[in-house]
Amino acid sequence: MNVIVIGGGQAGLAAGYYLRRAGLDFTILDAQPEPGGAWRHGWDSLRLFSPTRHSSLPGWPMPRFPGEGYPTPDHVVDYLATYEKRYELPVEHGVRVRSVLRTADGFDVDGRHADAVISATGTWWRPFIPALAWRLPGRQLHTVDYRNPAQFTGQRVVVVGGGNSGAQIAADLAGHVDLTWLTQRPPHYLPDEIDGKALFDIATHNPGGVAALGDIVAVPPVREARDRGLLTAHPIDHDTLRSADTVIWSTGFRPSLAHLAGLGLRAPDGRIPTTGTQAVDEPLLHLLGYGHWTGPASATLIGVGPTARAAVARVADGLGVTVRR
Repeated sequence: MNVIVIGGGQAGLAAGYYLRRAGLDFTILDAQPEPGGAWRHGWDSLRLFSPTRHSSLPGWPMPRFPGEGYPTPDHVVDYLATYEKRYELPVEHGVRVRSVLRTADGFDVDGRHADAVISATGTWWRPFIPALAWRLPGRQLHTVDYRNPAQFTGQRVVVVGGGNSGAQIAADLAGHVDLTWLTQRPPHYLPDEIDGKALFDIATHNPGGVAALGDIVAVPPVREARDRGLLTAHPIDHDTLRSADTVIWSTGFRPSLAHLAGLGLRAPDGRIPTTGTQAVDEPLLHLLGYGHWTGPASATLIGVGPTARAAVARVADGLGVTVRR
């Protein structure tokens, strides 16, 4: 039996870890030329929500970050690259899967046979920008395009979005450019002591409990800018948007599922209906790491492990394979 995992970021590697433990034959196909997944593309000041001890994939803890602070993307990339080698995961980099089709005995993945497929392509490659943006005169960017304040010297910059990326980018720009931060509602910060580990615990036991706490994790740069009075949010205002030299839309992502279009499974909202990670109408297709709808906190380093373990167990069961313990 052969399993193909599509995507070699944190979700794909977590799946690989449990596939290896289960004794299943598998290949991980990753579009990126090098390890690290989407973490290779974050902005310079991006920080994880938790210290390393709460930001690890199954089997091997993330090495300590200097000062045991909140790790940088480079630290995560190094960890994922080493993790891939440590467990000798069969990742083929630079392979972009464009089509998955049904066959009489499984799936055709761009000409490769698979008895089961785990899709772990995430959301980073499908940034969402509202249609309004393309009617505005200034430059329109998304979170994925942001690197650092030097890109915007002397500009009037508007950041739109009241989530974590909007808050972190606004904090990074504050004091360097003429900044306006626009949000649909006033920013709702989580208590300062809440980090990714606490969020995972809450999401696991009570998925609705996270929303009640707040939307923004107060990582140190955000906390500092907030406490200095540099993070002042304003309601969405079209005149402000029109007067900006650059608008950065921190308005989220959609699941990157174009490679599965040929299966005809997507619902009107763009998602594939699932029970846990398992596609409702295709039991040997699993979706891993796309957000809460594919498992509690499954789009996070700490949360994807338990979901990956459950997905692999269901794959093995569907293939009639007894999992090695």
